[in-house]
Amino acid sequence: MSDENTTTIALPGGRSLAIHPADRSMRVADPNGVIELEIDLRDTGPVVRVRAAALQVQTQGELSLTCERFEVRARDGLRLETDGDLGVSVSGDLGLRAAGHAHVEGKAVRVRATRGEAHVEAHDDVRIEGQQILLNS
Repeated sequence: MSDENTTTIALPGGRSLAIHPADRSMRVADPNGVIELEIDLRDTGPVVRVRAAALQVQTQGELSLTCERFEVRARDGLRLETDGDLGVSVSGDLGLRAAGHAHVEGKAVRVRATRGEAHVEAHDDVRIEGQQILLNS
């Protein structure tokens, strides 16, 4: 997407910045021409794409993301950690799936169905272990 009005500026390390007025975009490319940063100024608002070795965001205050849909895909692992509480709330269904073992651990654990049944299903044995097993109490 280039034309005679494109302005290209050489950057340190062999990178280049190209400004394309016709399609209202700016692009930073590496020495091989691979686009690392792209900003498209669309009628619906800017679209920003980043291709980087790493992306780090740090703030002393709140980080807030608001969007139509949020997806995260990590090839090697994903970890959420907080020194405070973690709350998860969904208006629809919640599905959790593990190809390996799934573990839930806490000082106390409560499973509650507010409407309908609570269903436990296992291919093999179902074990309930506790100091006392209280049914309907």
